[in-house]
Amino acid sequence: MSVICKSLKTWFVVGLLCQAKVFSLSSDPLNDLNEFVQISSGTSDIAGVNKVLEKTEKELKELGFETFYNQGPKEMKLDERRQLVAEWKNENRPFMTFIAHADTVFETLTPFKFSDDKKKIFGSGVGDNKGGIVFSLHLFKKLIAHKEFRYSLRFIVSPTEETGSLGFREKLSQYAQDSNFIFGMEPALMDGSIVHARKGVRWYHIKVSGVEAHAGTSYDEGANACLELSQKLNAMFKLSQPQKGNTISIGHMKGGKEKFNIVCGEAEGKVDFRFVDQKSFDAIHPQILKILKDPKIKSLKDGTMTKIEYTFPVEMPPYALNKRSQKMVDQYLRILSRIEKRNVKSILTGGGADLNFMASNDKIMMDGLGPIGGQYHTVNEYIEVDSFSTRLQALEEFLTQI
Repeated sequence: MSVICKSLKTWFVVGLLCQAKVFSLSSDPLNDLNEFVQISSGTSDIAGVNKVLEKTEKELKELGFETFYNQGPKEMKLDERRQLVAEWKNENRPFMTFIAHADTVFETLTPFKFSDDKKKIFGSGVGDNKGGIVFSLHLFKKLIAHKEFRYSLRFIVSPTEETGSLGFREKLSQYAQDSNFIFGMEPALMDGSIVHARKGVRWYHIKVSGVEAHAGTSYDEGANACLELSQKLNAMFKLSQPQKGNTISIGHMKGGKEKFNIVCGEAEGKVDFRFVDQKSFDAIHPQILKILKDPKIKSLKDGTMTKIEYTFPVEMPPYALNKRSQKMVDQYLRILSRIEKRNVKSILTGGGADLNFMASNDKIMMDGLGPIGGQYHTVNEYIEVDSFSTRLQALEEFLTQI
């Protein structure tokens, strides 16, 4: 075992011996992380996601949490989905709410393994977000045993975060209302930065219906759906403001019947819009709608226009940095920078997460509080072993000082 792993294990053993109660969590969190990673839990694997939730629930109950589940809405065909909520009440003191998720991006399991130098761990969800779950469990164990900790704890574990937490967004927003602090347990960024804000996200699923026709003998009868879609996508793309952080990306497009000699009758596109704040959304979204509501392509023969339909599969509000959060972020970064002996920063990131649905101008919020990692949403996802210890030490110190 490497020096890093030995020191990490020793640190957790000492923490465990200091507590009066014996918990089922391992003295080495990496052992627990291994067990979680071995559960295949891609978002569409409902059984696998539930196994992660049930394992998490078992550990939380051992820590003294009361647990329950919110079922997904039946009308959205999500009644087999469950959102885990666990609460540990400390003399009716206000809640610190922590949020993580049980699902991973890929259905195929990537096994848990160390890098050759033992400084990194690879595996499905090792950082995003099984690492966040295990990190949180060990954090709670320490906070509960700490006499100076002055808050109640709530832990929410989502089943479908990687697909926008459809069906559970209102619940996330509700739990934010009685929380004094809201902490996202997503992993830290590759350079060690935490997240103080996340862009909002709006997806546009566009379907165009035209008039199919022979490209040679009946060209004037056709109304080209591909042409309409391409013009709409180009017009939307021109609304991007990358210098301001507001971006529009064309994620997918298809149309026609893969033939040269047919005027396209059907086309489909998927567009991703990321915006830094609500003001930016309010300025750009109406322009997008104006584009989509104004078909231009028609049949030369009888004037039949194309028809455009669109839906919003994901509507995620921005999570912006407020003044109260800024003070706490600065305080935490000072502690973390001292422990890791380097200058750690916080950033605005374009990636959305569950914390977006809990965003509030009067709540103290921070995200990216899990271990450092990288290559998220790829088969090469990893976390840095040593950061599990340093981030846990820093967050414990920070939370017990509040």
